[in-house]
Amino acid sequence: MDSRAGTPAIGRLPADARNQLHPARPPSNTGVRLSVHGCCGGDGGTAGGGIVRDHGGQMVVAFYIFRTADMATDSDIDGLLYGLLLCQSHNKDINSIDISSQRLANILNSRAKTPWALTYSIRKIRVLTQNVTINYTASRQNGVAQALCHLAKDSKDEHIFFHSVDLPHVIVHALAAENTEDRL
Repeated sequence: MDSRAGTPAIGRLPADARNQLHPARPPSNTGVRLSVHGCCGGDGGTAGGGIVRDHGGQMVVAFYIFRTADMATDSDIDGLLYGLLLCQSHNKDINSIDISSQRLANILNSRAKTPWALTYSIRKIRVLTQNVTINYTASRQNGVAQALCHLAKDSKDEHIFFHSVDLPHVIVHALAAENTEDRL
């Protein structure tokens, strides 16, 4: 399925949107975990990839996106916003987010100042992540999101996968490797 059909548009926030993070709520059996990774495309673009998992670790949805340089402020932010809006449009309650950018995790957890150029995007993310735990996860521990990001960089396209059987073989291998590591 082409992700352009029915994907959420990143629009303006309501004027009363709050710019505060709130304490994390306990995980529920209905919530999901969003894992995202961003990377530079090399040709003046940025790429992002992510996977949403249910409380049992099973894939709910996966995605990758590519943006030209004038459309993205930061690859990690673009991928995270896309994943958040995708979850919102499918009524998925996010309990936690794993991101492979320590800088972004620190900003979102109020451990670092928000650069002026990123203020608007960070406000959008904070509105969408109220009561959500945000974790830094090293790229090597975020293999599926990283593989999706590299697929976006190589294809210069975007796509949403709603079924694991539709995933490209390189992503299936990354998912299998990640599941094997979880069992060890």
